[in-house]
Amino acid sequence: MAEVTRRRTGEMLRTLFEILLASEGGMQARDALAALEKRLTLSEYENGEYASGGRRFEKIVRFATVDLVKAGWLHKENGRWTVTLTGEHVYETLVDPEVFYKEAVRLFHQWKASQPEEIDSENGTSSEETTGKAASVTLEEAEEQAWEKR
Repeated sequence: MAEVTRRRTGEMLRTLFEILLASEGGMQARDALAALEKRLTLSEYENGEYASGGRRFEKIVRFATVDLVKAGWLHKENGRWTVTLTGEHVYETLVDPEVFYKEAVRLFHQWKASQPEEIDSENGTSSEETTGKAASVTLEEAEEQAWEKR
């Protein structure tokens, strides 16, 4: 099965930051994703669909932005994405895409470790990291749709 490397994810995220930084006040997520797609050449895998539905490209980017938010580099509110001052500084200093994304992932794990562990009441186990990120992405998409309809 094809995978998207951390380097490739970092390339996507750094390009996303370029787009957001060039737009005063950030952008609506859907517009940022559309602009990002125009700037990238997607692989066949990235351009494909998940069996459960949804384009891989959009899910890959949305999933990875959870790390950026928890690192304090990206702010999301009412469907609008904005690079924070810390994010702008990191963008300028960590120019290697892989290093950029690895640092966001490291900070996400640091944040995650500081959170109280959620226990599944049915089987007494802790929640999975990817489940939490997936729920965050799903909630984000629902919020964006609600704001679009206002």
